[in-house]
Amino acid sequence: MVKRVDKVYNTVVKLTKTNEIGVSALEIAKELGLERSTTSRYLNELYRESKIEKVGGRPVLFKAKIPNKDNGVGTFTKKMNSLDKMIGAKESLNLPMEKAKAAIIYPPRGLHTLLLGETGVGKSLFAEQMYEYAKEVNIIRGDAPFIRFNCADYVNNPNLLTAQLFGVKKGTFTGADSDREGLLKRAHNGILFLDEIHRLPPEGQEILFLYMDKGYFSPLGETGKTVHVNVRIIAATTENPESFLLQTFFRRIPMVISLPSLKERTLKERYKLIETFIK
Repeated sequence: MVKRVDKVYNTVVKLTKTNEIGVSALEIAKELGLERSTTSRYLNELYRESKIEKVGGRPVLFKAKIPNKDNGVGTFTKKMNSLDKMIGAKESLNLPMEKAKAAIIYPPRGLHTLLLGETGVGKSLFAEQMYEYAKEVNIIRGDAPFIRFNCADYVNNPNLLTAQLFGVKKGTFTGADSDREGLLKRAHNGILFLDEIHRLPPEGQEILFLYMDKGYFSPLGETGKTVHVNVRIIAATTENPESFLLQTFFRRIPMVISLPSLKERTLKERYKLIETFIK
């Protein structure tokens, strides 16, 4: 006779196959005709045994860890990585996912990446998930920095924009009243995400190009000082990169990933996005 706790687990497995986001205790209780409190007790028991995982939010959702037949009965698949968890990972985001993984693990230090897509397609989120994936596969340390910078914030002040990224020597321009460390140095051994990279002026692109090519750069106003860092660059733009980026800079980005617009997503993906936002 199948134990009730096993029936709950089998139901979680069944419902997870059609709802990758996860299922609630109430949904499982209705499926089995049980009280919600009883179902929650069994779910907590399965969670303690590492047979299911919890997804934060309201309500709390549950997802099954499906048995891995290749490793024998009683073992379970490893937890899905951050990229594979994204909505559409097996559909419209499949190719972008594979490219992102290749960019992170490419020896010896990964590939600088440019994300293309309309406003609102999730370029920032995608960059964050690339960062999480890099930690999960031990490419970068768990405490490695992830620094986000929107180049559009300083679009009317090119000097300040360049200084924010690369640092500046005191007196280089009006307002530079002290030596300042840039974000590229602060991102050492981690990832620097540059949103709206097309707003970066040509001078800034040249400095970034030098870093990508040589592994070092000079702060604004410095003549003999160079700074060596190990940083992966993820840039994003809504524009045609060939129109707004210097060709010398554009050619230094070996991985270009185009993210689909909402209208290019499947109906199933759009439904899951709406469901996720609501939850």
